[in-house]
Amino acid sequence: MEAARLNDAYWEDPVPDLRLNPGAPHPGPGLEAFLAADPRFRGRILFATSGSSARPKVVCLSKAAVLTAAVWANRHLECGREDRWLLALPLFHVGGVGLVARARLAGGGLEVLEGRWDPERFAEVSRRSRATVTSLVPTQLHDLVLRGIPAPAALRMVVIGGARLEPGLRADAVGLGWPVRESYGMTETAAQVATQLSPGDPAGWLTVIPGWHVRLEEDRIRLKGEPLLEGYLEFAGDGCGWRWREARDADGWFSTGDLGEIDGSGRLRVRGRAGRVVKILGELVELDRLDLRLAELAPGGGSVLEAVEDPRAGWRLVLVTERSRAEGEALAAEFNERVAGFERIGEVRTVERLRRGPMGKRLPQFPPDSKD
Repeated sequence: MEAARLNDAYWEDPVPDLRLNPGAPHPGPGLEAFLAADPRFRGRILFATSGSSARPKVVCLSKAAVLTAAVWANRHLECGREDRWLLALPLFHVGGVGLVARARLAGGGLEVLEGRWDPERFAEVSRRSRATVTSLVPTQLHDLVLRGIPAPAALRMVVIGGARLEPGLRADAVGLGWPVRESYGMTETAAQVATQLSPGDPAGWLTVIPGWHVRLEEDRIRLKGEPLLEGYLEFAGDGCGWRWREARDADGWFSTGDLGEIDGSGRLRVRGRAGRVVKILGELVELDRLDLRLAELAPGGGSVLEAVEDPRAGWRLVLVTERSRAEGEALAAEFNERVAGFERIGEVRTVERLRRGPMGKRLPQFPPDSKD
């Protein structure tokens, strides 16, 4: 069981730990050799992420940063030895690794949901193990609510992260007794930055975890704190291989791609992403990056990707094309063979002409005042 290997010896092991989603394309050739040859990656955990650029990148965190984030989160949420934790997130995500770290530091037991996600089995394991704390993404909570599964009696906290929690889903989950706590964080912050202290807190408003510093610049959220990433590895693709990129400014601040607001009590609310970035099944998806892949299959334009809200996945991808229906579906099928599951096109829509501005600049195909 992989979670059992994240023991004391693991956190002291200086060998770099690269955690990749087995269902996603490899970030780029030579990565493992690059990490092994450079001493700066000793004692580091690295997660591949689609990020907000057209090139693949890898987030570099120190193991000490992940443990610090775990200590802060446990203190914030008053988690201790009396708690029993249930892991239902994959360990190629920082959320899964972070939960294991919090369970280890709190001293309580850890139960692991083995195999693929299944809401009925999750509820059964939770009841049997008498788990008190777990973390889920909104898609998993949606599945529990859709089946009308009530919360197990012993469960006192379900931290929801990875994507925005839609208010209607939150209300339905609370109605079934699920003690949800909305949170905000990302791979770059070793998981949580802000989390609700009580299920009764106003929807969307989160209390910043002590130790983190948050400020807004033109509504964009900027963060500073010890658990922040050290930087990014990016594959140049020009024969130069992997390159290091600093992620923090000279004063230690990290600028996110998220827009937010802060109330008079210092609570944070995240309004959404800046630019064409959405989260699907808890995964960050950059539409501009996928458009580049689409252009490789369909040069000359006439086909673009858009995202529409989806009650289960958060968002889903739609191919909008000037081609015929048959050509569009063939293009979508070929595209889907080359991307991760969460990046696949779920719908094809044909149009006579794509929406463009006077100078030919591409416009959103589904403007805010449209039905979609």
